Amino acid sequence: MTKHRTVLYYIFISYFPDYMQIKKDILKKQRQRMRQFKGKDFRQAIRLLNEKEREEDQLKNKHLQKLLGTTEQTRRRRRRSVGEDPGSDTTSSSSGLVKIKKKLTKEEKRLRKERRREEKRRRRQKRKRNKKKGKDKRALDYFRPYRRQRRNCARHQMYVDFDEIGWSGWIISPKGYNAYHCKGACPFPLGQSQKPTNHATVQSIVHALKVGKDVSTPCCVPNKLYSISLLYFDDDENVILKQYDDMVAASCGCH
Repeated sequence: MTKHRTVLYYIFISYFPDYMQIKKDILKKQRQRMRQFKGKDFRQAIRLLNEKEREEDQLKNKHLQKLLGTTEQTRRRRRRSVGEDPGSDTTSSSSGLVKIKKKLTKEEKRLRKERRREEKRRRRQKRKRNKKKGKDKRALDYFRPYRRQRRNCARHQMYVDFDEIGWSGWIISPKGYNAYHCKGACPFPLGQSQKPTNHATVQSIVHALKVGKDVSTPCCVPNKLYSISLLYFDDDENVILKQYDDMVAASCGCH
């Protein structure tokens, strides 16, 4: 194997005579770079790094000294406010608080208790208001899907009592009936549930585009009516049974 490798190596050199020269040039450039790196530039870089670290350490020390100074000043102020000796090292915050409490008068204590009670009462009221708002919002979200159905054109109950309208003197039967009535808006675009006429469809488009002057939306009216039978007295006081047309609204639509 070694013989074969040697033969291949010499064949490669014979075909590529510039290979050895290129390899030597590469090694030479690498050595030059290493010398430059180990020379003045390398020493200069190390010195700059050391100076930078020294400056950062000095800044940190100054910052720590400032912090220590402020803590010492605050400690002295606390001692003065409590009434302790600033030079003494043994300080107890609990004893200072006890002294302050002793200095409070009965009136001040009473006012403090009232303030606390007032704050608690306000917090309770705020919680109640927030709970009420949350309930109202949930109820609003619950009924929101049905609002559009209630607003749109639809048939609603309308019971007619003949006694209330003054017709019970001549109508024998029935005493009343459910005539229904139509109520609601005709929104754009009109769907098949509103059973619109062609004229109502065109009117809704004109109203939506605002191209006509004083053009309102179509009206919600009965589009199908039923008849009912009435038993009543005529002028000669004869009992008559008669069928009256268009007395009950069977369905509503936009016209």
